[in-house]
Amino acid sequence: MPGDIYHVDTIFYESEVLFSIASRYGRPPMDVSQQGDIFTTSTLGLDSKEAQPLIEMNRKVMKAFGMVRGVSTANSSAAATTANCTSWRPRHAWAERTLST
Repeated sequence: MPGDIYHVDTIFYESEVLFSIASRYGRPPMDVSQQGDIFTTSTLGLDSKEAQPLIEMNRKVMKAFGMVRGVSTANSSAAATTANCTSWRPRHAWAERTLST
């Protein structure tokens, strides 16, 4: 993907966003993995003109996936109107029992 690459990290609970923050990679992750260099990322201001569209897009993508509880990260280029890559870790029923024992 040409241009700046961003990622949005989000915490969901009962289908609501509890926390969401957008960041920009220093160099595209694929470039770093193929050409070497130091992997960097920096957070964007919550009220920045870059952050808000990314956070809103992420909310819509996770809603479409049916995210109820868990954490996610979604990657996108500046020109994208949808997330290009996303992953999430849903809260499993057994995790609560495991952590409380």
